Parts: sequence; C-alpha cells; structure tokens
Amino acid sequence: MIKRVIIAGCRDYNNYIEARKYIDFCISEIRKTNEIVIVSGGACGADAIGERYAFDNGFKVEKYPDKKKKYGKAA
Repeated sequence: MIKRVIIAGCRDYNNYIEARKYIDFCISEIRKTNEIVIVSGGACGADAIGERYAFDNGFKVEKYPDKKKKYGKAA
C-alpha cells in the first residue's frame, strides 16, 4: 500500500538533522509494510527538507507547488 506523507512547516526552518530524526521516528512503523511517497509544496524550508529526506532515503516525491502566480493571494 502507498502512504503519502506531507512534510510541511515554515519556510525558514533549515535544521535537516533534527527534522530527519523526527521524520524517522514518525514513519518508522508505516515504512515497514508500506511504500512511502513524500508530498511537497516545493517551497524552501520544511518542504525542501522533506524533498531532501525523500532523496536520501529513496522515496518518491510528489510536488504540488502553490498557485499564487496564477490566482494571487486567494491561492
């Protein structure tokens, strides 16, 4: 089964080591029996850390960037 995991937070967060430990803890059980896909908004900060984590661990990434350019602040 595929489980999608969203790694999100503020755009100025950049402590990869701390985040990696917490993500490992959070997904330790579900990764044993499921395929993990990391979901990202493509922003800097926590989203970028999620993408790096996925790359480092061989997980797929699904990107859903914001639509601010198309829809403005309403996005």
